Amino acid sequence: MFYRRKLLLGTAAIGGALLPFASSIAYSQDADFNSAADGIKGILLDAQKGGLLSDEESTIGPISDEYSALYQITAAIDELESNPSNDPLRDILLDQLYAGLGRLNFSLKSPPAQLDEDEAAPQYTGLKSSYIQLFESCQIPPERKGQVDWHIDRITKPIAIARYRAVEGETGVPWYFIGIVHALEASFNFRGHLHNGDPLDRRTRQVPSGRPRIWNPPSNWESSAIDALRDVGNNSDWSIPRMLYLLEGYNGYGYQYRRLKSPYLWSFSNHFSKGKFVRDGVFDPSAGSKQCGAGVMLKAFKLKNLI
Repeated sequence: MFYRRKLLLGTAAIGGALLPFASSIAYSQDADFNSAADGIKGILLDAQKGGLLSDEESTIGPISDEYSALYQITAAIDELESNPSNDPLRDILLDQLYAGLGRLNFSLKSPPAQLDEDEAAPQYTGLKSSYIQLFESCQIPPERKGQVDWHIDRITKPIAIARYRAVEGETGVPWYFIGIVHALEASFNFRGHLHNGDPLDRRTRQVPSGRPRIWNPPSNWESSAIDALRDVGNNSDWSIPRMLYLLEGYNGYGYQYRRLKSPYLWSFSNHFSKGKFVRDGVFDPSAGSKQCGAGVMLKAFKLKNLI
């Protein structure tokens, strides 16, 4: 059975006031999302009261699901990051928001679709024509267009592109490929490993675990991203079908052996509605995906003439 993981936020006294405390954010399948939403809004309101976020009414909207939480957290991080204030509250709030983003990421992302030990990875030559056909026939439903466009806007933000291009310069991997992986693995969190979104303050704990092998120091996102991409950096073919093959491999080829379309590629398109791995080795035919697929993002990039 697929359980939706949700955020729990606690509080801590800071300067005599009660603020949501990021280190007490935790997962629980029984958690009340309304409580989590209230906690997130509390952080944003504290930032407004401290003069660190704009106080327009539209700044803090309703948080009804994971995506509305994602929109609000990333927008607040953007504004706080652009604020040169030396107010210590700014750093406290940023820590809280980044921690919340990291945990929210794991309620959105797809578990690895790993192969069984006796299954070999499929060869690209056998899948190339299928990838071409799927990409050409991929359509984004009108009700998903806003979410897909939001992903493209995040990837193409000048600050984000600068960081993706820095990693491209070290690895040869196109900046937009890096941005797509960043969306799927870390929900655009620059304090999370590109491998799987785990916090940068230690090596990864989830699959793939123990990466980078040498860590802390260094402890910056770029160094982690270079390590995460080492298996694809030697590639010289960055055509659409080849990128789809590499992106599916990033999550795992488990769907190929079930003769299913991977939500990691095709969620938010006409090619996927339900049926996904919900835990390692556990497939739920009725589970949907909360993420925008990599192939769908590539399609949007193409339609916008960005690649």
